[in-house]
Amino acid sequence: MKRSKKIAVALLLSVCMLFGSVASVAYAEEAQSRMLYFSYYYADLHVEDDGSAFPCASLAAKCPANSSSIMLILQRQIGDSWGNVTSWYVEEDYGYAAILEECRVSRGTYRCVGTFTITTDEGSETRYATSAERTY
Repeated sequence: MKRSKKIAVALLLSVCMLFGSVASVAYAEEAQSRMLYFSYYYADLHVEDDGSAFPCASLAAKCPANSSSIMLILQRQIGDSWGNVTSWYVEEDYGYAAILEECRVSRGTYRCVGTFTITTDEGSETRYATSAERTY
């Protein structure tokens, strides 16, 4: 059971990266002139029927970077607004960073909000992304 769960998580990360990359490629080509240091970035959320949630996010720099970081926040809808459930942060000393987590959620509607930063010798750039809403 534990092995199959690890395989499922690995497959989910692959799918997140594939969809994130596909969606980001179109965005990156359209907004190439506006993105100085980013090759791509994305935030996504998958929620299974048993309440297992898999928040994920990734970024890659298109030039040498001193550091890259992601702050990913899992949010739950409360009426017309969103409340923070939990968050994750990762910082790397190069131009690629990724987060893939697993957590349990109760019934409700969720999304992930990501803040992505790349720092180079020339400066830094920050971007934001919000995943699609997922209901459990």
